[in-house]
Amino acid sequence: MDNIVIEQDDILYSPELVQQQRNGVYLLIDPAAPNWVSVNRLGSSVIRACDGHRSLRELSENLGSELGVGAAEIVNFVNLAVEAGFIVKTF
Repeated sequence: MDNIVIEQDDILYSPELVQQQRNGVYLLIDPAAPNWVSVNRLGSSVIRACDGHRSLRELSENLGSELGVGAAEIVNFVNLAVEAGFIVKTF
């Protein structure tokens, strides 16, 4: 897979996902593709917040303060989710 660089002002998108949750583990399934991921509450919140209208900067600042985590942790997660194909940047 190509190494995609995500910049602070890139707008991020994630498809509508089916979510199941049990014991603090969130299973997110993309019904349009054979793709799924298992994440914690933070990961679920970040992926679902990628609505095609928010930039990485907005996500890291707003969710960081809302969820009590550093912006760097959100940026790191976004980069991993992009590699996994659950978040894409819009062009």
